[in-house]
Amino acid sequence: GYIQGETLTPKGEFASWMYGYELLLSEMLEAGYLDSLDPAKLSVLLSALVFEPRRNQPEPDLSAHVTEVKRKALHFLRKIHLKEASRQIYPPTKIPHFHLAKALEAWMGGTTFAMLGKHTDVDEGEIIRYFRMVLQLLRQLQHAPEVTPRLRETARSAVEPINRDLVDAEKQLRNQ
Repeated sequence: GYIQGETLTPKGEFASWMYGYELLLSEMLEAGYLDSLDPAKLSVLLSALVFEPRRNQPEPDLSAHVTEVKRKALHFLRKIHLKEASRQIYPPTKIPHFHLAKALEAWMGGTTFAMLGKHTDVDEGEIIRYFRMVLQLLRQLQHAPEVTPRLRETARSAVEPINRDLVDAEKQLRNQ
């Protein structure tokens, strides 16, 4: 459903604006799921898409609302994996990993960077890198075609609580 004839469909237009993770995000957008998320849940979902755990790194216990976001993401992913398998596409779309969920929610809630270690076992440099990747996806959502005004606003309002302190790359460059 991304191409009709030689033309991109609305879903294909959206996918073409997303630099990575486009299949899962496009399916969730088309179903209206992304519109149902608040800024924290949207950000947690995006962090799960970008995060790559170390080998044998256990996923922490997740809150009920994050578990629900994970359940929905895996529901959409199963459909994608079935289509990929039927067309012998390898490797399959990456599984989301919710290891940063607690840390990102705490960060968005205003906790200090020094306190993030209580919420994750991910290294500090990796936290910064992954949070910046979430910001990149949020910015792409703000400008991508086919995104509803509600989702644009949700993405916009998620940026400020994430893009602060050590995560704010522009601020770091200005201070050097």
